[in-house]
Amino acid sequence: MLRTTRHPLLSLAVLTLVGCGGGAPSTPPPAQTWTDDGYVSQGPYLLSYSAQPVRDLEPAVVQRYGLASGADQVVVTATLTREPGAQAVPATITVTARTLSGVVREVVPRPLDRRAAATWFGELQVGHRELLVFEITAESLETTAKSTRLNAAFQREFFTE
Repeated sequence: MLRTTRHPLLSLAVLTLVGCGGGAPSTPPPAQTWTDDGYVSQGPYLLSYSAQPVRDLEPAVVQRYGLASGADQVVVTATLTREPGAQAVPATITVTARTLSGVVREVVPRPLDRRAAATWFGELQVGHRELLVFEITAESLETTAKSTRLNAAFQREFFTE
């Protein structure tokens, strides 16, 4: 009786160990398709956004806007427009970047065109393979009876080496 009790337990232990990766190596899963459209819309308003390494920009653009250059520099942009005609909309823009562990990274957006104040950009420094979650809020400053507020959230991983 004692012998039959050990046998099922031993079989279960062996099956458990074999199921933990003792087989042939498997191929990695396919890459996920890109699902971030780079914009959110609400009624006639469109909030477009991006976050990219400064080194990916043309040198003339980096110089024109006084961006810090370097492999670890990132620029975040946000633009609020309104249809018809994608007209620039004056707005208040806030940007928050967080690491996966919840550490908040400061991003202070500033307007590119002070007349229309439709496009805003902010800079930050990142580490190699750092994944950041960005949250952008744009609130229209148009003189309408109801204020329009758009929110976007997206994540990016940056490779600085």
